[in-house]
Amino acid sequence: MKKVLILLLWLLPSCSVVILAQTQRIAGTVVVGDGQPAVGAAIVVKGTNIGAVTNVDGKFIIAEAPASAQQLVVYHVGMERKEVAVAPNVYIQLQPVEKGFSWNVKAGVSLFSFRRPDGLDKRTGFSAGVGAEYNFSRHWAIQSGLMVTSKGATAEYDGYSPLSSSTEPISYKAQIAPIYLDIPILAAFKMDVSNHVKFVINIGPYLAVGMGGKYELTNKGGHKGESHNPFKSYSSLAEAKNKDALLKRFDIGVQGGIGFEIWKHYLVNASFQHGFMEPVKGGTLYAGDTEKHYPIGGILTVGYRF
Repeated sequence: MKKVLILLLWLLPSCSVVILAQTQRIAGTVVVGDGQPAVGAAIVVKGTNIGAVTNVDGKFIIAEAPASAQQLVVYHVGMERKEVAVAPNVYIQLQPVEKGFSWNVKAGVSLFSFRRPDGLDKRTGFSAGVGAEYNFSRHWAIQSGLMVTSKGATAEYDGYSPLSSSTEPISYKAQIAPIYLDIPILAAFKMDVSNHVKFVINIGPYLAVGMGGKYELTNKGGHKGESHNPFKSYSSLAEAKNKDALLKRFDIGVQGGIGFEIWKHYLVNASFQHGFMEPVKGGTLYAGDTEKHYPIGGILTVGYRF
């Protein structure tokens, strides 16, 4: 009997070590986006019902968490659910749930041409307008808006003037500068770069409606042969009714882009557009032009979200 008691006394410390080794102590602090303590946040060991609630200072202690615990799940009213790795003294920063509509204004520059096998010179323009966004979550959103964008191209060619008896061709420069109202519908994915910066990728279709602009011909001597709205008739005859307008009124295409959101309010975006429709009525911009054209270009904007 005495030997049994001695054996039990010898084994008892070993059993205590084994029991203690099966648990661990986890402590930490939870704050919201602006650094204020998150009072009443729930912290749970993932896959269990073991957890704790933060105090008025945002601090918590889980005294006997499983030794195998690797992840904590944090819940707090009005904040995004967050998972973090287990650490002896963990610091957790929560971000507000971003859902609902927001509005913004944007402005910048555009660089466009009409894509053809032999190419056309690009033309620099402008882009400005208002945007709308609906956030489904912190990472996914739908973006749209009304953007007034200057597109077009320039080209140089040799032709003959009907006002000259010369048989020598005259060098002309054509400047096509249509202005469109763009209506994009984009799916956007947002990824956190830091606490105050997000990287954004968006892509989707767009509809463009011609609003105005100009088509201008200049000869080698600098004389402007003609200048008119490319979406309206250059004929003075009422019966023409814009049938001989240079450009078609509508275009559809695809738009994609990348950008950054800084401090939730400041926006920077670089977009690419490719139109699917032949914009030129009759397919001819100038004499000898027989190729297909498609609006293609880029837009760089900065903006502010309200």
